[in-house]
Amino acid sequence: MTEGTLYSFDSAQFDAEELCISPFEISTKSSYIAEHHQDTAEDSPVSFVGRSGKTYKAQPATLEKLRIRDDQVCLLSVSSSTGEDVVWVGSGQSLVHDQPNRAEFMDVVNKADKAYIIDIEDLAAQSLISWDLTRTHHELPRAA
Repeated sequence: MTEGTLYSFDSAQFDAEELCISPFEISTKSSYIAEHHQDTAEDSPVSFVGRSGKTYKAQPATLEKLRIRDDQVCLLSVSSSTGEDVVWVGSGQSLVHDQPNRAEFMDVVNKADKAYIIDIEDLAAQSLISWDLTRTHHELPRAA
C-alpha cells in the first residue's frame, strides 16, 4: 500500500438542489434531501493524497444510500488501527461500462467501512484519479 495522509477541511457546503447533466448535454435540477449533521467531524470534507502527491477533496457519503454520478469518483475504504485503506475507486460510468471494475465494486462494497465522493470537473481525469488513489493507505490525523 502507498502511504498518504488524511486531512480534514475546515468548511463544508451543502446545496439543496443537485445539478445533473444528461447524456444529451441537457442540464437538469433535481431536489434531494441532504442528510448532514454539522456537529460531527465524520461529515467534514477530507483530503486524500494520491501516489502522485496530488491532493483530492472528498466528501464522506453514506454507504447505504450511495449514489455515484458521472461527474464524481467514489472511493471506498476499510478502517484499520492506523488509518484507512482504499479498496476501490471508480465512477458511475466505470460501473456501467467496465465489467471488471463492476465486479471488484460488488466484491468490496459490503466490506467497506466508509465511502467518499470526489467531484471532478474533467471527465478524462477519472482514470487518473482511480489509479492515483486505488490501494493507498491514509493515516488518521493526529491530535496535537
